[in-house]
Amino acid sequence: MIKFLTENIIVIVSIIVYGIVFVIQKAQFKKQNEIMSKYEKVFAIFNIDEIEKYVELQKKSVNLSFGNREIELSNLENEFSKKLNEIEETLNSSKSNLEKSKEISNSFINAFNSTKDFNKELHEIIKNEFAEMYAIIEKSTIKSKNPELYKEIENQLINTAKKYNEQKMELLNKVKADEI
Repeated sequence: MIKFLTENIIVIVSIIVYGIVFVIQKAQFKKQNEIMSKYEKVFAIFNIDEIEKYVELQKKSVNLSFGNREIELSNLENEFSKKLNEIEETLNSSKSNLEKSKEISNSFINAFNSTKDFNKELHEIIKNEFAEMYAIIEKSTIKSKNPELYKEIENQLINTAKKYNEQKMELLNKVKADEI
């Protein structure tokens, strides 16, 4: 009996140990299942395939944005070169216009200077003409009131006017010759 009793005690203790181990393993199994389900939920949130797709989309987006920037830069470069060409054309035409303006200005200065000289000479001629005519009239009035004298005075005045008209015409011809 003692043998039976010791055997039974050993069997009962073994069953209890197996039961405790079973309960402990079951608890550990439940904990692992809970942990695995949490990891599954986390992995479901961070779906690797979706993350890879997102990363690929980001790469494509970056490539497109760089492509768009290159296109924008080339467009800006084309616009800049057009503006630069327009500026160069304007500058070149301004230089030729400046040269033409200088030529016109020089021609005007020459014409103005020759006109000044012409006016001075014409003024001197007219001044001399009227001084002579005044002298003739003054002399004739001093003399007498004779009709023949008046004819003589008139002829002298006509001759004086002809002489100065010839000088004026020579001056005008001189100016015309200078212009050509």
